Amino acid sequence: MQWHHIEPIYLPPYSPDFNPIERLWQYMKGNDLAGYFTKQSSELRDKLIESIRNLINQPKIIRSVCKTHSK
Repeated sequence: MQWHHIEPIYLPPYSPDFNPIERLWQYMKGNDLAGYFTKQSSELRDKLIESIRNLINQPKIIRSVCKTHSK
């Protein structure tokens, strides 16, 4: 399989602490989503999209969070 400049990271099964996406969710919950409550799923969806867009515009944070447990 060709990865085209993507380096796969193989993780042991059931290891969310080593999964970079789990680290990104943790970052988002502690920052953009901290203290956010709503009863409307559409509002939650909109807030999640906003949070993801904010994170995409901060590649240094993404690299930092994802490298925390890599290799």
